[in-house]
Amino acid sequence: MFDPTPFQPLIESAPKRRYRKGTLLIQEGDTSKTLYGVVSGSVRSFSSSLEEKEITFGVYGPGMLVGEMSLDGHPRSTSVETLEGTECAVIEPELLIKHLTANPDLTMALVKLVIYRARLATEAARNMALMDVYGRVKHFLENAPATVDGSVRVLKDKVTQRDIAARIGSSREMVSRVFKELESGGYLSANGGQITMNKKLPNSW
Repeated sequence: MFDPTPFQPLIESAPKRRYRKGTLLIQEGDTSKTLYGVVSGSVRSFSSSLEEKEITFGVYGPGMLVGEMSLDGHPRSTSVETLEGTECAVIEPELLIKHLTANPDLTMALVKLVIYRARLATEAARNMALMDVYGRVKHFLENAPATVDGSVRVLKDKVTQRDIAARIGSSREMVSRVFKELESGGYLSANGGQITMNKKLPNSW
């Protein structure tokens, strides 16, 4: 997991704004250079096609920055939207440069953030190329934040089958098929977005 602690002074010094659920903070292809620091709530980074297919690259909560890929001056590579009522620090380039000049540790933290997200993107691309849909669902469920009680894992965040499909690059129908088979085998249960893994998932299906 990435430690966002070095970003706190920057986030605290920037003006704050509250956004409703579903607000598009960043539009893929735009050339703006504003960064956002999540104060409360959560956002997701994603791309979509003309056929309305989507892939989610990450979901980020308090303390995390989004929009750092604009720092090279190129158009935005992904979109970012709020998943709930969210408060963000709005970080303009001038403020960022001021903090980078005064705090070299922030520069290293930004470099680590870019590397961290590049690793996640590489892992996602590898999984899509080398794993079938079941393998990708299994990898997602086993690596999502969860509370553990013996062999039982309860995912901390509510997540729908559509959300999982967007995260692993699959269709909702395929994810639904995997879930039905796992539920019939007693491996997991899903109720209102709350997923409970009752026992270790099989390596293959």
